[in-house]
Amino acid sequence: MSNVIYIFAAAAACAAYTATLPPPPWQSQSRGPTSSFEITSYVASVAPLLDASTRRAIATLLASNQPPVQALTLIQAARWRSAVSAATAPWHLAPDDAAGAGAHLAHNLDALGAHLDLTTTATNAPLSLSETLDAMRLLDDLKHRAADPADPLTDLSRYTLLYRLRGAPMTVFWWAQTCYRRQQFDRAERLLHFLIADGNPDGFSKGNAHHFLGHLLFFDREQLDEAFVHFLSVQKYPACLVFSAYAYVHAAAILRKMNMPIHALALLAVDVPCLEFEQVAFTRHWRSAVLRIQCRDYTNAVRHLQSALVLQNSRSNEVFGLYRMIPDASHIWDAVATQRWSLADANAAIEAALTNRWDTPDDQLFLDALLHDWPAQEDIPLHIATNRVLNNNIFPRRVRTLHGVNHLTQGE
Repeated sequence: MSNVIYIFAAAAACAAYTATLPPPPWQSQSRGPTSSFEITSYVASVAPLLDASTRRAIATLLASNQPPVQALTLIQAARWRSAVSAATAPWHLAPDDAAGAGAHLAHNLDALGAHLDLTTTATNAPLSLSETLDAMRLLDDLKHRAADPADPLTDLSRYTLLYRLRGAPMTVFWWAQTCYRRQQFDRAERLLHFLIADGNPDGFSKGNAHHFLGHLLFFDREQLDEAFVHFLSVQKYPACLVFSAYAYVHAAAILRKMNMPIHALALLAVDVPCLEFEQVAFTRHWRSAVLRIQCRDYTNAVRHLQSALVLQNSRSNEVFGLYRMIPDASHIWDAVATQRWSLADANAAIEAALTNRWDTPDDQLFLDALLHDWPAQEDIPLHIATNRVLNNNIFPRRVRTLHGVNHLTQGE
């Protein structure tokens, strides 16, 4: 047992059984935990109040790299023991009996599945309970620094222990996002670079950080080559699916600025399932129509506009604004009305780019992003497709099959 726990033990020995342990913060909101950081924070806050047996069990659990969500069962059992008097024998829980507490959590775990584990990648170097408390103190220190706009955040290397605290990297990401939205770009960039470092095993925070670095470099600094690399790096990680979908759109906008319409069209042809699918898909088809018009491919421009209108009929003014720019648009519209844009058309757009000379800021990453075969929107489980917390890339990576193209990756 760590020295930290023994320090707390003497003062808290009686408190563990004479006072009810505080409930988790989500209980009062009638919900389950939404992140492993929220769980770990609660575990750390009640650890000094727990009996030695429970503390040992939690320390063993953390040392063996088990998800911190499992500690809730042990704490709930301890809460019940501290709240129920010895006279109420029928309600007594033996020190090792956590079955009742486990049942109490079952409905939350059923709803979330293994998502709490998937969204906070396990490390090969689990924290002891003592190290967990140290990491929590570091996280609290960084929280205050991130909230201070006068702090340049230039010495983040001393916080690398946070890479091993489940949920902490995503918490740092939210702080970086807040700095960005407040236009504190230098501070946001330093936090984001902290997250994309090789030492961070948390793919969710890393992928999301790549998205916002791309956003910052493209929209705020116009550093197109670097932004392109960050945007197309998002799809390599289990990041937010909305960020992944928009990363393709933004990378395509960069290629359009570089006068590479065929390659931009290929990125816009990639369907990434996400919570905002209809909005993203409308944008992809509308921008594809713009590029097709520029290439004088009026037939496919109209087909893109028809698809956009089906996705979001309320934006018909935008659709017909482009429609009026197409020569003989009404005849084309009628002629292709029964030839809706399909997966075969998307694959053809991708193949057209990959069989042309590549001259992107990162050709290998461009190839990797285009050959990423995402699940169809309708194949996404409903609890993921409709839940913003769970709407993340947790799918096994598949490679798109294109005639005459996939051989390009062989031998690499």
